[in-house]
Amino acid sequence: MRLRHSTITRPLAANARTALLLAAVLGASCLFEPVDLGEHGEFAAEFDLAWQTVDRTFPGFLFTPVDWDETYRNCSPFVDTVTTQMGLVELLASMTAPLEDATIRFMSPGGGILVQPFVPQIEPNFDMDVLWDYLEPAGFSWFQYDAWGACMFDSVPYVMIQSWSPGMSLTSLDDFLDAHPGAVAVIIDIRMNGGAGSGQRIAEIGRRFNDQTRVGYFSVGRDGPEWDDLCDPVPRLVHSRADWCQVPLVVLVGENCGWVSEEFACIASELPLAVLMGDTTQGQCSDCKAYELAGSWTMWLPDSTILQSDTVTWVQGRGIPPDIFVDATEEQFSQGIDPVLEYALDWAQSQ
Repeated sequence: MRLRHSTITRPLAANARTALLLAAVLGASCLFEPVDLGEHGEFAAEFDLAWQTVDRTFPGFLFTPVDWDETYRNCSPFVDTVTTQMGLVELLASMTAPLEDATIRFMSPGGGILVQPFVPQIEPNFDMDVLWDYLEPAGFSWFQYDAWGACMFDSVPYVMIQSWSPGMSLTSLDDFLDAHPGAVAVIIDIRMNGGAGSGQRIAEIGRRFNDQTRVGYFSVGRDGPEWDDLCDPVPRLVHSRADWCQVPLVVLVGENCGWVSEEFACIASELPLAVLMGDTTQGQCSDCKAYELAGSWTMWLPDSTILQSDTVTWVQGRGIPPDIFVDATEEQFSQGIDPVLEYALDWAQSQ
């Protein structure tokens, strides 16, 4: 059986943008030729190929002190103790956990078991129960249920993006903003958005607040066998609109924001009137590729990572700091206070 691969952006979400990006970064074929793994039980061959795949495609060695060759020497002797596919996955998870990349995942056939070797420890700067106590009296309504919606706080339009759905309609955002021409500022809240989903719409949302074509961020992948062999950065452009929204944009972010949410935060940080507010994002921002292991398990590995538009600042392991930090504590949430939202509303009203 061969190790097969297919391009995706996130677990459970296909994306044509990433397919085009990977074609630019990696060329028409993968960087290595799969070998014949033989029978399903040949765990040593499967282990070696999984290690080799990380070795030749993982872009994150730049961000970790892990010696991948030493990791192989430490982990490979344990292959002899493996008797099941689940046992092999557990060994692969132990091997990849020190890379500290949350996009590395293993999923069983049918998706019944998801193994994530590294789970970032975060302190959310939001509480959904408390947030709803603000939104419901303000008349919040969904553009798309459980994805995104909006309400008004006096003269401040507020938009919550809870997930990055590929079905997001930008017409809904346009209609909402156009209905409130006297807005003094706009708030987009992505604190609760962990970043899974599709990045198809993030540049279009940014475009609504953009006056000229800008680089939102760069994607960078491997282009050679050495750990520091990286391709030239591929820009993600944000185009302009003649009817761009010429009022301050406040984007609320925090440690819960990874993946697509960090890509959007990168874009927002480049917009002319935008301010990031809240806390630093998660620092887990990679596009992924899926590899099918023997036994029909799937292994997701990052094969490109994000560079901010200044061409020197990496997002992975660092996150995107806010322009304005707002502290948020459990004590405040227990009192029914959302300090980040309240600060944002006060700031917006003062503009």
